[in-house]
Amino acid sequence: MAKLPNISSHLDTLRLQARFLASKGFKESAIELMRISRGEIRIEAGCKLYGLNATDMKKARTCTNLQRMILAASKVLRERIPYSSEEEYEDAIDRINRGNLRWPKGNPKAVLIIEQAELHRVSPSSLGRFMKTKGWTPSDPLFDQQFEYPDWHPDLFASLFEKGEKNP
Repeated sequence: MAKLPNISSHLDTLRLQARFLASKGFKESAIELMRISRGEIRIEAGCKLYGLNATDMKKARTCTNLQRMILAASKVLRERIPYSSEEEYEDAIDRINRGNLRWPKGNPKAVLIIEQAELHRVSPSSLGRFMKTKGWTPSDPLFDQQFEYPDWHPDLFASLFEKGEKNP
């Protein structure tokens, strides 16, 4: 996996706190804390917000973008790998690392990269370059997640947990 900056652990702490706030009913505060963890809030030099200064906010934006790249690249590679068992998955990852696995017909690499780049809010060209770097290895973030999801929102899974159907 790509090496994340040291600030990543602090951002993960803020994201966990945001989820806790949302679970206790403080939705707006959770949203604001998530914005802070992504470095979307601007603060003046010399000020601190949740332990982050202005320089840390810039680092948070860079770190969040790298996390989005990792998630998008992993999703592109999962789309590439046809597997039905863990052994087939590991074999496919080895073949990708050796350069022996072709892209599936009907799902060109460029289309998958564009789709995932839009979904994860990164540039398609940057995602393509990121996937070609040697420091990045494919990994499934659902099973080997090294960070909290940077774009979590309290309403993200609300529809999954609603009881019953709504009648128009």
